[in-house]
Amino acid sequence: MLWTHKDRSARKRWPGFGIRNVFAEVPVRVEYALSPDGETLSPVLNSMSAWGAARTGN
Repeated sequence: MLWTHKDRSARKRWPGFGIRNVFAEVPVRVEYALSPDGETLSPVLNSMSAWGAARTGN
């Protein structure tokens, strides 16, 4: 799908795991969020975060 300058909020999904929202503002604002499928990865991502924190002392 092509986006035009008339789109106030362009939504683009990437491989089903996240949503990227681009807002027509100055400066441009971009927000990212997990899609429902991406939310199913939360336990894995939390485990990876805890594993990294334990090894860096954070």
